Amino acid sequence: MSGMKLTVTVDAQHVSVTDQIAETLSQRGFKVERVSRRGGAIFGSAEASVAQQLRSVEGVQDVQPERGYQLPPMTDLVPQ
Repeated sequence: MSGMKLTVTVDAQHVSVTDQIAETLSQRGFKVERVSRRGGAIFGSAEASVAQQLRSVEGVQDVQPERGYQLPPMTDLVPQ
């Protein structure tokens, strides 16, 4: 099960229990890869069907697909 990469945002009232929310998400099929306790964010992956269910966990504010970025290739014409 590879699933899609997701970022789960914890609401302001539940930031202090981000670890417990991450555990609950894990029990529901979310593969937790990293937890940002101070930022109230949980990063990981899940199948699309599981991703919809994660929104119903108490303390979850939002569930979004992870956004990637890529810099252009290094050239003398493109400053980086």
